[in-house]
Formats: sequence, structure tokens, C-alpha cells
Amino acid sequence: MTLEEKLAFFGLKKYRPVGKYISNRVYFHWSYYREFPKVKKIIEERWLTGNFLMHRYNVIKFDLSTEEVCLVACPGFNQEAEPEIWGVWNLTTGKFIKYISDNRPIYHHKWMMVKDNYSGFDVKASKKRSLKWKKKIPKDRSISSRIGRKKFWTKLCEEINIDAG
Repeated sequence: MTLEEKLAFFGLKKYRPVGKYISNRVYFHWSYYREFPKVKKIIEERWLTGNFLMHRYNVIKFDLSTEEVCLVACPGFNQEAEPEIWGVWNLTTGKFIKYISDNRPIYHHKWMMVKDNYSGFDVKASKKRSLKWKKKIPKDRSISSRIGRKKFWTKLCEEINIDAG
């Protein structure tokens, strides 16, 4: 069984060639915004290209039904196994949410947000990490609904003997 087949067994596969799909939203690294025409239009209308995006925001969240675009500040995206979210700027509403606590939201399966040839981190190692912990965690809503926060994730990693990253 290939690595991709093993990931698919757990329901882990990319949206198109790049993107993490959750509840009608697609999350992807900013460098792929041109692959989403509606996102490209909104970003370019606001002159938010190149250096601005690269230095402030790492992830773009695009709602497929409302076409809402959010830029996500995730400064540890390339370095952290499960990167923390520091802030979200909703380009559609103009609102900004800043996370300042020690229990920020985190992303899992960041490899879905990039293409396999992405050079910012080891994509294959990230996929293997997803498999490693998915195998150890029971399919339980009381767990899956809380692993998106740093404190719970760190505690869970200790319990299942995985480095919290």
C-alpha cells in the first residue's frame, strides 16, 4: 500500500492538487493563490501580492459557498509540525482576529496545504507524521473536536507518545 493510499484510508487527501478541505472551506499556502481564480481576483484587487503576503500571512482560507477570503498569520508554518495560528484577516468583512493566548488554534496535516514539491518543509515527513498520530487516536468526537487547540494537542501527544512538534 502506498503512502497516499494509507492516508486516504484515514480520509486524508488534498483538495484538487493543493488544499485542505474542511466544511466547504479550502485552506492552502499563500503561494498557490493564483490557482484559485476567485481568490486571485480578490487579492489582486486589494494589491496584496508577493512580499506583503509572504511576510505576514502563510495560509489562505477560502469559503467555497460564500467566496469569503481570509489571510491567516501562521509564522511557524514551515518550522512547526502543527503550526499555530496567530491571527486571521477576513478580506471580505475587513475584520481581524488576533490570538494572543498560550492556547492558539493549530493546523494539522499542513502537507495538504502545499504541493508535494513544496520546498519550505519535508512534505513526505509531514504526511508520515499524520499517519503516525491518526493510527493512535481513536475516532472519537470528544477528541477530534479539541485537537485543534495547542494545549489539548500537547497533552494528547504526551498520552500517545508522540512529539508535540
